[in-house]
Amino acid sequence: MKGDLGYSESNHAPIASLIADRAPETLRELAIGLAGGWFFGLALALPKRGFSVLAGLLLSLPTALIAYLCLREGATSYLILVIVLTPRIFRFARNLLAQANTALHIEMARARGVTEIGILLKHVLPAISPQLLALAAASVSLAIGAAIPIEAICDVPGLGKLAWNAAMARDLPLLVNLTMIVAVATTAATAVSEI
Repeated sequence: MKGDLGYSESNHAPIASLIADRAPETLRELAIGLAGGWFFGLALALPKRGFSVLAGLLLSLPTALIAYLCLREGATSYLILVIVLTPRIFRFARNLLAQANTALHIEMARARGVTEIGILLKHVLPAISPQLLALAAASVSLAIGAAIPIEAICDVPGLGKLAWNAAMARDLPLLVNLTMIVAVATTAATAVSEI
């Protein structure tokens, strides 16, 4: 509670300073990855016949493999996180949008000549907003989980790489603190979605 999180033997530094030094990079990566993943995931989910084959291919590949392939092509960790999150957000958003578009009031709005964008903004998005908020909380957990192998493979000096190195060095005090941070972030995101 006082900020003394212990000492990392593998890094020869206090754990609090290690976390404080590396957290901004990870937070920036998560913010860009989540924003990009949501933008492209929703954009792909909106058309009636979109890029479901591309999203399906990305869904079937492991996170570490995507990170490795993108790293070989020189992509940044931000882009890799966007590529990892987009198909997962797409899958759930597409299902929510498809289910909402079959509602009777949507068909009535179409019959009255309401434009598709009007239907989306006035009828579909308000109807699925609670599910989208739950998806937002789940995507935070996905992003945190994906950031660890992405940062380790791409050699990004963030919390994910720190966790990876702590696990490899069996630095239990550092690993326990990083695990607690991930648990608190996941619990907070879930609590926000439940509100």
